[in-house]
Amino acid sequence: MKAIGGFSFIILLVLVFMIPFNIDVRDFGIDIPLVNTTLEGIAIVLLLAWGARRLGKRDFEIWKGWYTVPVIVLVVLYFICAAAADENVIWAIRVAMKFLMDALLFFAIIDIVRSGRDLKRISMALFVSAMFVCLLGFSERFAPGVSGVFSIFFKEHFRLVGCETLRIKSTFAYPNILAMYLEMSVFIIIGAALNRKKKAGMSIPGWIGLLVMIEALILTYSRGGLLGFFAGILVMLFVSKRNIRLKLHFRTLAGIAVVSLMMFGATTVFDTAYANRVKSLIDTSAPSNRERLYLWKSAAKIIVSNPLLGLGPDNFRFAYARDYAEGAPSSTMRIINGVPSHNSNSTPLEMGSGLGIPGMAVFILLVIAGFRKALEALKAAGKENTGGMLVGITGCYTAFMTHGTFDYFLGEHSISLLFWLMLAMVVVLGRLAKGEG
Repeated sequence: MKAIGGFSFIILLVLVFMIPFNIDVRDFGIDIPLVNTTLEGIAIVLLLAWGARRLGKRDFEIWKGWYTVPVIVLVVLYFICAAAADENVIWAIRVAMKFLMDALLFFAIIDIVRSGRDLKRISMALFVSAMFVCLLGFSERFAPGVSGVFSIFFKEHFRLVGCETLRIKSTFAYPNILAMYLEMSVFIIIGAALNRKKKAGMSIPGWIGLLVMIEALILTYSRGGLLGFFAGILVMLFVSKRNIRLKLHFRTLAGIAVVSLMMFGATTVFDTAYANRVKSLIDTSAPSNRERLYLWKSAAKIIVSNPLLGLGPDNFRFAYARDYAEGAPSSTMRIINGVPSHNSNSTPLEMGSGLGIPGMAVFILLVIAGFRKALEALKAAGKENTGGMLVGITGCYTAFMTHGTFDYFLGEHSISLLFWLMLAMVVVLGRLAKGEG
């Protein structure tokens, strides 16, 4: 069993590293039932290894946490709402199956990961992966002729409306998805970097990695990414300032905040396209803002019309294309392989339109409960062990909640896995912090 446990952790590291490299295997003529992407394949291997490890175990600790009831309720609601959908039932059931897979991965992670060292290894896998993603993004912007094995990720490019400025997306389908990946990853990595046993602060490689990720985030030209990143920084400063045992982290985080402001400020001054992008945050006449507001209004109407069970998971896009898209004041919607591109552009509204008000409420409660548990664990954590990581997790959580309010990313398996990894890290860190308190 010990060997299987070690194998499970290795597969988990592979899964974390591969989060941004999710490839549809059907593009290569491979058609396996229920497995369409590389992440799904690795996830199934991990679940099988974990299942073998759990055989014969009578330890039910992982099923007794604060998270168990809301996660199980959400899984049940996903399937009920999918089965009750008026149309696109098969599509909705497939989405529910993926949600079940991710929920099981969450339980697997909190069972497999048992120490701060394990968490640091996960953070290192995330760091190395993020560096590859950033470098590929830079090559996309500054060496557009890049070819070879990585050309599979550069089939499409995105430019700012009204100019030729390229928004990097690296290995993801869209720049905003890359922005969310970078926001969440950078705070997990910062948290791990703060947990240095011999001295406070981050190492030189940590600072270099941070600067690389911030620059990549800037080049996505994501306004939600900007809001989420600085909201995360502010929350980390706040929680570290209030905890006397974390005051050394506060100094480092203040330095990160200053450097970040300088980088974003310099870009705003010297890059007219970025300055205009930032200004458009509060410009309600901007085409993208008008479209987003219309999407939110459409989602709200759907929730009011279907308050109990919604339309079924991820079915907003079909209803919007059929009933609302024609009236949009501005539209960038596309039909890709018969599937409309637009979701509701808001995590709460997407949950409400897909799962009804009960599903939306349970999801919001799960997210809030996780954040509260992270704050509670911080009270017991020491700066030498889990304190830094928990500070990073609060930043990650804040970035997800902030950017996720203005956009929706859980339909992307990469971001969905990051969300469940973040939630699992809260559970593991809370468990470790109790041993420190």
